[in-house]
Amino acid sequence: MVENLKLKNLVAGVSLAAGIATFVIGLTMPAEAQKLKLKLGNEGDYPPFSITEGSGHLTGMEPELARAMCEKLQADCDIQAMDFAALLPSLISGKIDMIVSQLAPLPERTEKTDFTIGLISNPAVFVAPKSWTAGFDEKALEGKKIGAIKGSSKQTYLEKVLTKADGVFYDNIQQIKLDLEAGRLDLGMEGRLTIAYKFLTGPDADKWKMSDPPVPLVSEVPSLGDIPQSWAVQKGNKELLQKVNAALTELIADCTYTKIRKRFLPVQTISTEPAACQ
Repeated sequence: MVENLKLKNLVAGVSLAAGIATFVIGLTMPAEAQKLKLKLGNEGDYPPFSITEGSGHLTGMEPELARAMCEKLQADCDIQAMDFAALLPSLISGKIDMIVSQLAPLPERTEKTDFTIGLISNPAVFVAPKSWTAGFDEKALEGKKIGAIKGSSKQTYLEKVLTKADGVFYDNIQQIKLDLEAGRLDLGMEGRLTIAYKFLTGPDADKWKMSDPPVPLVSEVPSLGDIPQSWAVQKGNKELLQKVNAALTELIADCTYTKIRKRFLPVQTISTEPAACQ
């Protein structure tokens, strides 16, 4: 009977020790559930910055840079494509954790979101048929139909500054180009890099011309000028913002940013790209 009691005590001791060991291991080893998981929003149709391939795969400069950032953060990231106009509402409502499409730091946006370091300098320009001779000043654009992307700083400019022009707003740059080709628009308005890629390359490049940045009256909307545009995280998420900024800074410094950019654009997109990376 004494031996049975000793055996029971021994079993109990082993079980207790195993339980303590399991508890300690649980405290010292990071659980998979603790790994950073992020839902990222990208507009998906803004070449060369975002491109949805026929297979549905999302690529382009910004999705690829976002993937490199997630690798640097050792984070599991789900990149969701959506209309540009839906990005900010989705971030503010908590449907996504971060926007990885370039945004101009407009005052009304900085009130509701926190912006990362600058990533792309893409000042706004007008694009018009090569036959356009009227110029690009305010008087020349009076009464003209000008296409811009919904929710962009260009829409803000057309609605609040260039009020005598007729702004027409679209989901993506391809729709603007189609309506320009069909004569339903007089001009388009977008970033210089985007216009150069979409209009001034390829077989019909000689059909188009663009204005010099900055757009006239750009002082009214400074973010349309040569100010780096950024990504955004939810307002107040300082911890995520710090991690993202550190990762992006490293990606620029170690030439990863430039390597990705060169896959999609031959020209420098931000002044902080190191000369050694060019």
